[in-house]
Amino acid sequence: MNAFGFCRISSWFLLVIGTSTWMKVAGQVCPSHCTCAGPAVDCHGLGLRSVPKSIPRNTERLDLNGNNITRITKSAFSGLRHMRVLQLMENQITTIERGAFQDLKELERLRLNRNNLQVLPELLFLGTPKLYRLKDVGLNNARALELMIHIVMLVYY
Repeated sequence: MNAFGFCRISSWFLLVIGTSTWMKVAGQVCPSHCTCAGPAVDCHGLGLRSVPKSIPRNTERLDLNGNNITRITKSAFSGLRHMRVLQLMENQITTIERGAFQDLKELERLRLNRNNLQVLPELLFLGTPKLYRLKDVGLNNARALELMIHIVMLVYY
């Protein structure tokens, strides 16, 4: 290979690596096996055991339905300030850590039904002032009523 061919290959390599790095910095890399279309990320039915770490920062709608997620950590949705719709139904979620939704300032709709939740941490929805639809959490009726009262208190007081 002559010097010109080597330089051309090196230039292409740098372009690919540079573009890849820029996309990672910009937060636009779609999580492995998920489908990304604009601000929507679809990761439903992939058998995921945890929330993917590389969710684009501009995500407004995230579908994680039908996976095997058991725990939502405090940092699971960190930095996803534009999220409006979060779908977590039909997983195996038993635990949601306090502060898990604190960065989701624009969150309007959350679906948690068909999981294994027994209790939710106090003040779990603090910092989500736009949350108006919480779909069937799956807790017993008394606990669900108590939860709705907490949401109303957070929104109106």
